[in-house]
Amino acid sequence: MNCKNAELYMDALLDDELPVQDSIEIVEHIENCAGCKTKWELSEEIRAKFKHFIKSIKVEDNLRKKIASGLKEDEQSVYYFKPLMLAASIAFLIGLGIFSKPLMHSPTLPELHTKANIKFVSNNIENVSAHLGIKLRKENLIAFENANFKPGTTTKIQRLFNNDINLVAFKNDKGQKISLCFLPENYKIPECHEVNQNGITFHCGNGENCQFAYWKQNGKTIGLVSDSFTSEELINFAIPLTEQV
Repeated sequence: MNCKNAELYMDALLDDELPVQDSIEIVEHIENCAGCKTKWELSEEIRAKFKHFIKSIKVEDNLRKKIASGLKEDEQSVYYFKPLMLAASIAFLIGLGIFSKPLMHSPTLPELHTKANIKFVSNNIENVSAHLGIKLRKENLIAFENANFKPGTTTKIQRLFNNDINLVAFKNDKGQKISLCFLPENYKIPECHEVNQNGITFHCGNGENCQFAYWKQNGKTIGLVSDSFTSEELINFAIPLTEQV
C-alpha cells in the first residue's frame, strides 16, 4: 500500500465500501504515515461537520418535487460533480467559520455502540491493543472469554467528536455484541443511576434499545454497552477490567 492508493480509497474506507482485508491494509498504512494520517483525520472531520451542518438545515418536504417540476423533461439528468461539491462545501464551511468552533456533540454510549464505523478487524488482543494505543490485558478480559466473546472490530475515533475515543466491539457466535469504550475523563451521561460494587461507582443507563455502564479509572472513562445484556449484567464483565487495563 502506498500513499497514492491510500488517499484514493479514503472515501471508500469512510463509507465502509471496501473488503475487510483492503480496509486493514489502508488503516495500517494511515497509522504509520504522518502525511496520510493528517489527510484522513481532516477528511473525517470535514465530513462529520458538513453532515451535521446539512442536517441542521430545514427545507420544505416537497422542495425536491417543486424543483423537478420546474425542469423540462430533457433537463432532468443526473450530474456528477463530487469534487466540485466537496471544494464548494469546504469553502462554504470555512466561510461560515465552522472550523473555528466545534459543532459535534459528545456521543452517547448507545451511539458509539450502534453507529461507530468499522476501521480494523482482529481477534488478536495484542493487535487490537497496538491499534488503539491502549494496553488491553487478556487476563482482564476473562469474563468476555468465559462468555465466548471475542474482539471482532475496533475503531479509533480521533477528531470526529473533538476527543480521542476508542472502541472495541466484542462478539460471540450468537451474534451478540458488547462495545468496550475508552473515553475522556470528563465524559458524562446525565440521568444515570449509580451502582457501587468492589469500591467502584458504575453509572448505569439505557437508550436506543441498549443498556450501558461506565466508570472512571486511571484518568479515563471506560464504558460497556450492549443490546443483549442489562447494565447490571455488564458490570460483571467490567469488574476484571477495573483491576488494570
